[in-house]
Amino acid sequence: VTISGPYGEFFIKDTENEMIYIGGGAGMAPLRSHIFELLKTLNSGRKISYWYGGRSKRELFYLEEFEALAEKFPNFTLHIALSEPQPEDNWNGPVGFIHNVLYDYYLKDHPAPE
Repeated sequence: VTISGPYGEFFIKDTENEMIYIGGGAGMAPLRSHIFELLKTLNSGRKISYWYGGRSKRELFYLEEFEALAEKFPNFTLHIALSEPQPEDNWNGPVGFIHNVLYDYYLKDHPAPE
């Protein structure tokens, strides 16, 4: 068995620019770490949004924690989309892949989309 990686850098830049995080399913783990660091440790006032996607609600991890952050920190917003909502989800939110939902609901009209 050979194990390698991860490679690259994924750090929070020291700036007051808006942070937009996009993640899905279990891939949200490093994003969660950043968001918690910014809000709970640094008490950052910068605008932060998290666009989180899953096939169904059962694939959304730590949802209660993110909702609590959104309630506590006015500079943080949480946006959820499901690509394959199940009947038991009783879903009335956006349906589709999270990167498309982000574009349609936010980035296409954003003043600084770069």
